[in-house]
Amino acid sequence: MSDVLDPVNVLDFVEAIKSIARQSADKKGKPKAKLPADEFLKHGSDVEIADAFAASSAMQNVVFDEGRFWRHDGRCWAPIPDDEIYRAIKKYDGKTYGGGQPVRLSDARIESIFRTVSKTLARLGFFTEATRGINAANGLIVFGDDFEPRLIAHDPDHRKRHVLAGSWEHGSLFDPPEGSLLARYLAGLRAGDPEGHIKERTLRQIAGVVVMGHGTRLIDPKSAVLLGRTAENGKTQYLNMITNLLPPAAVCTVPPDRLHDDNKMMLIVGALLNISGELSGAIASERFKSVITGDKLDARKAYGRDVAQFYPEAQHVFATNQLPPFRGGMDAGVRRRLLVVEFLRTIPPGERIYDIGRRIAREEPDLLLAWAIEGARDLLKNGNRFAEPLSSARILDEWTQTADPVMGWKADRVAPPLEAVNSEKPRISNADAFRDFQRWHEDVEGKKATIGQRTFTERLRSAGLPGVSYVAKHGFRGWEGLRLKKRGEDDSDFLNPAAARTGPRD
Repeated sequence: MSDVLDPVNVLDFVEAIKSIARQSADKKGKPKAKLPADEFLKHGSDVEIADAFAASSAMQNVVFDEGRFWRHDGRCWAPIPDDEIYRAIKKYDGKTYGGGQPVRLSDARIESIFRTVSKTLARLGFFTEATRGINAANGLIVFGDDFEPRLIAHDPDHRKRHVLAGSWEHGSLFDPPEGSLLARYLAGLRAGDPEGHIKERTLRQIAGVVVMGHGTRLIDPKSAVLLGRTAENGKTQYLNMITNLLPPAAVCTVPPDRLHDDNKMMLIVGALLNISGELSGAIASERFKSVITGDKLDARKAYGRDVAQFYPEAQHVFATNQLPPFRGGMDAGVRRRLLVVEFLRTIPPGERIYDIGRRIAREEPDLLLAWAIEGARDLLKNGNRFAEPLSSARILDEWTQTADPVMGWKADRVAPPLEAVNSEKPRISNADAFRDFQRWHEDVEGKKATIGQRTFTERLRSAGLPGVSYVAKHGFRGWEGLRLKKRGEDDSDFLNPAAARTGPRD
């Protein structure tokens, strides 16, 4: 027998050994299949997996903005739930990398990959450049330089996040026909109200701003406060009507006294409308102004560590039968952000239609949409401003005086500005003015004021009194041009300059 091995037998022997090794590896549970070429991993790191996932077909045409992933569905950009992203990342668990080693993903690694993907696909400010228009079921309604609406096809570049249920065609009627539910509702609001028509116009403009996502883009952004001191006055039905004109994802409910809560603010991201059926707690003045005007805000997901920054676009509409106080007082900036529409009439039982607001949105969506489109067109023609009923300013004055004791004191005790007497303006020290405020507060409220002199001074300075300036020089700290009324005097007593006086109340 020859000592030389047959080369053919040696090769067969080697192949047999390799086959046994492969079978043994398979029995130990090691994966056999490789990832597709576009997902092939070399190192298995979080960054590599994140890059592969971001480039995969599952994430095509996806952007990350305002703390969420978004994908266009053919008519609008819709948010992708976080748990859907997490489940997709988990599919990389067990995939091989390098020399066949399996990927092992813990919750911490999945969270790390999630964050890395969000940074890779980030398009910060993506939705701040949305096209001005109303995203109806059959296309986007835009307004030309002549303010006339026209319909164009849906497009991802419009950057709209919601689609309304109603459709609109050029030439559709803007005014609801007689006998329709919408016409009957509006007639009930107008009846017996001398400002009925202007209030209807304002309510229509508010609806137009809501569907256009234009709340923070007005020349003078405002939150709408629907005030109805009696029951069955129609304000709740209006809320139901405009709420159900929108898809559920476009509506949130964050009461104005919770606008300081970063977790609650996450609900406002991408919303077109924020509503509250009743105002109760005190409202934080500075945060309120920032939300209404569309300043960059922080929001935090529930139980999350990351803070998302966003620019709100929602129109705020609040209903109440009692006007609440403002923490920090109602300065001129707060007043500019409020539009009060008073619902004066209690609808008689014989005229009431059960659940008419929801029925209008459900049974007459195209009619309601056309009504809102006319409101948007009217607002744009009006210089991008709301038409305000005269009663709104009167109610704001009353609200200011009840919500802010300093403004109440100003209204009761400070005399109208007059010409200087003998070339000298009247003066009153800040200490004397504050003492007068304290005495007034005890007379009116029956208790001592809870604010100190510093707060009193700050609020009075922010009120912007005509002809009055705060002076701090030559040993004097106080108000130049400010005079107080004597007991029993009203504004008419100060029409004569001879009535001018200085100093604290007698």
